[in-house]
Parts: sequence; structure tokens; C-alpha cells
Amino acid sequence: MRYEKRILAFVDILAFSEEIKSTIDKNTGEEIELKTEKINQLFEKVLAINKKKYFQDNVKSKKLSHFSDSVAISYLLGEEAGILHVLFDIMYFCISAFQDGFLIRGAITYGDLHHSDNKLYGPAMLTAYDMEKKLAFYPRVVFEKKIMDIVNENLVKWPSKFDQLVILKKIIEKDFDGLYYLNYFNSIDFIFGATEGFLVFFKLFREKIIEMQKKIENDNSIKSKYLWLREKYYIALKNSTRKYLKPKIKLEFPKLYNFLKDEADIMDYF
Repeated sequence: MRYEKRILAFVDILAFSEEIKSTIDKNTGEEIELKTEKINQLFEKVLAINKKKYFQDNVKSKKLSHFSDSVAISYLLGEEAGILHVLFDIMYFCISAFQDGFLIRGAITYGDLHHSDNKLYGPAMLTAYDMEKKLAFYPRVVFEKKIMDIVNENLVKWPSKFDQLVILKKIIEKDFDGLYYLNYFNSIDFIFGATEGFLVFFKLFREKIIEMQKKIENDNSIKSKYLWLREKYYIALKNSTRKYLKPKIKLEFPKLYNFLKDEADIMDYF
């Protein structure tokens, strides 16, 4: 088998092993059934990624593999919209997993890869694996600047280049350490708008931070990840309050308005 030049996203579902262990630990039968169903639903969402299309209906090179707590998605490097599909596939998965209580960490890269229905190997896979373990560190999906160059070279004919760049600016951000990452936290309003889904996601975000804060008491190793995630919450909150704390939202979406208003002093709380 020859290698192909492919763009690859490789991600891990954090704390997945703990969730698996909980299905056989000292839980009741009902609790185990609920946890097992939660895991099954998550992987149903992974399989659903294969059916998603965003910019082009003729994207044909997509490959998806999942094993244990890892998911890999790749497209041919030169395929129009392939790189954009990778970004949206992973953003969709990050948001779906987050809604089920899971955080995602991973990396996006490109290079020589063999990815078929039952095989996945090559230098690009090794690079993505190393980046996920050594560079991602926080619950984020990272990539190097060269990926941004590929994105700009492979914009699709529709929507307009300007519209695509606006979208990319929403979902891609440069982090404090110079790495680019897929910022689905700060893209909540882009995905949901001022809707019930937006409010639910924000509440889940808040609950996840509180959950991690409590875990620090027994495991100080996650403190830096907690602080990183808390900072992303604060930024998303600040951007959302600037956009949605307005009389119109108070009238049309009072629950969302009141939640954002009550959370305005979130940093004092945490």
C-alpha cells in the first residue's frame, strides 16, 4: 500500500478510561446501564460524523477510525474543502462530546498516511500522536501555523472567501504558547446563536469547571488544565455578555439573559 498525502485529525476522549471503569465498579445495575448508554451514544455521534457535509457535497476522500478513547479523521490533502471539513468534523465532535460530559484533546497535521477502513498508519499518524501527547496538554485540539496556510490555500468557491475567513476567525485561535487550536468554547454563539442550546451548553461548561475544581483537592495535577479551561470560560462569557446582554435578548430569551447577567461576576465566584 502506498501512502497518500492526507490531512489528519487525531483526538483522545479525556477521562474515558475512568468512565469505562465506572461501568463495573460499585454501582447499581441502573447506574451501570446509564453509563454504558452514555458511552454508546457518544460513539453513535462519532459514527454520525461520517454523514456530515458542510461546504461541498462531492467530498469523497473522508476516512474515519475510532478505537477505545481515540478518533482519527482524514481527507486527501488536495481535495477542495477537505481541510475545512476536518475542522468542522472535529468541532462538531468536541461539542457533542462536551454535551455528554467529555473533554477532547488532540492534534491536526498532514503528511504521508495510509488510512483505509481497517488500517491507519504512517508518519502523519506518528506526528499527530506525538503532538497530542506532548503539545496539546490542555483539553484542546492544536495545530501548527502551516495548517493555517493550507486552510487559506483550500478555501471553497462558496460561500465567499470573506465569509469563510469570518467563520475561521470564530473557530481558530492562537493560544498563549503560540499554538493554534480549535476554539469551540468561544464559538458557542456561532454554533447555537441566542437559543436554548446556547444556554444549555454554557451551563454544561460551568458545571464542568466546578467539577474539575473539586477534583483538584485529590489530584493537583489537573490544576493547570482547570485554570486553562476556566480562562476559556471567562473569555467566552465576556464575549457573550457583550453581545447578548441587551433589551432585545431580555425580551426574547429571558433565561439566557438572566444566566449571563448572573454569571457576569464569574471570576469572583471561582
